[in-house]
Amino acid sequence: MTRSIRRQLRFLHAYAATTTIAFVLMAAAAFRQAPKTQNMGEITVERINVVDANGTLRLVISNSVVLSDAQGRARLALKVGADGAAAIEFLDADGKTLRRVTADDKPGGGP
Repeated sequence: MTRSIRRQLRFLHAYAATTTIAFVLMAAAAFRQAPKTQNMGEITVERINVVDANGTLRLVISNSVVLSDAQGRARLALKVGADGAAAIEFLDADGKTLRRVTADDKPGGGP
């Protein structure tokens, strides 16, 4: 074999070894488990969905907090109005307000 072919063969062996090692490292990193708990000082989100082990939506935290029943239907909503007034809304199976209780303790029927 000529010197040029031997040099090309050595380069091909080095390239194959480097590529194989890189692939193995990337595959090992992909299957590495992330830490179980993370502590974040501050996060910024618009909405947080809390689900149980089955994936059923249990709680939605957004500009209002909505609690759901076992079937995933909204049943209770905690809201803050544009004027800053807090309210609790009890909802029927269709998500319509049955009863609204405001912070000044004056219950009102409906929305």
